[in-house]
Amino acid sequence: MLNPTGCLTFNDYAENVFVPYLERTSGTLHRVDVVWDEYIADNLKESTRSTRGKEVRRRVLPDSRIPKNWESYLRIDENKTELFMYLADKCTEIPPEQIISTKGQDIVSNQQYELTNTLAPCSHEEADTRAILHVSDSASER
Repeated sequence: MLNPTGCLTFNDYAENVFVPYLERTSGTLHRVDVVWDEYIADNLKESTRSTRGKEVRRRVLPDSRIPKNWESYLRIDENKTELFMYLADKCTEIPPEQIISTKGQDIVSNQQYELTNTLAPCSHEEADTRAILHVSDSASER
């Protein structure tokens, strides 16, 4: 995850760290897929993650302050899930190259996208597995 150095709010983080990173990354590409982990409650991995300690829950709103301890903040699945949802929505605002982002079990895009059932709904928890589906979908466009 990109560090929020110099950011005061989640909007600062999105506008000054995340979006510029995507814009730099997408410079010569026709499509960028942003794939987030999905944290599914009541499964074995969730029970393992819950033993990592209790941290403070913080809502992700544009004007909410970035927590001082970013690593601790990211230890809470609900924090990451809400952050990923917020950043997925930010992906829809980035022109001009096509950006497709997972958002929970669905996808969002900054351009009109012919949704195939290979991408959504997607119940895979790990981003690694989801990324394989996105690579396959992108390759089938060519």
